[in-house]
Amino acid sequence: MVSGAVTAPWEAECRRCLGPAQGGLEARVRELFEPDADLEETYRLGGEQLDLEPLARDAVLLELPLAALCSEGCLGLCPTCGANLNGGGCACPPASADPRWAALDSLRGQGE
Repeated sequence: MVSGAVTAPWEAECRRCLGPAQGGLEARVRELFEPDADLEETYRLGGEQLDLEPLARDAVLLELPLAALCSEGCLGLCPTCGANLNGGGCACPPASADPRWAALDSLRGQGE
């Protein structure tokens, strides 16, 4: 039985602004190693040394963020010109509402 923690830094592309995003993670591990292991159930014990690389890799991959952000308040990119809104605004006019949503937009003010 192996138990402990694996820590690792990570770097990715921000899902909103496409800039660099980074962080760190800690994954708790607790696994059983067996000499005659079914590789789908446990990790194989080979010889007198444990190969912890597959265990560490699996633990880290499961803890990585699915959609990384450079910061929680990331504003992303302008959908019209592609400017990074975190560095300031852009000169694009506000987007006009899609006319297909007009009926739902009219209901928005009625409930207040």
